[in-house]
Amino acid sequence: MEEEPKEIVVKVEPTPAPLVQNPQPLPVSTNISPSTSTEYEDLLRKMGQLTINLLQGKEFSSQGGDR
Repeated sequence: MEEEPKEIVVKVEPTPAPLVQNPQPLPVSTNISPSTSTEYEDLLRKMGQLTINLLQGKEFSSQGGDR
């Protein structure tokens, strides 16, 4: 499992990770309507920023989860 260092970075969001590379939605999310596609993209962006914040250690400061 430690052979792929990428998995550690995408450990928080293993599903949206492949979606970033593939423009098409995952086969599991086939029920997602074209309307929801935009919301899903927004979610991916938020998750991506969340991951960056986590890597930078600012996620807790932003949400105050430390308390």
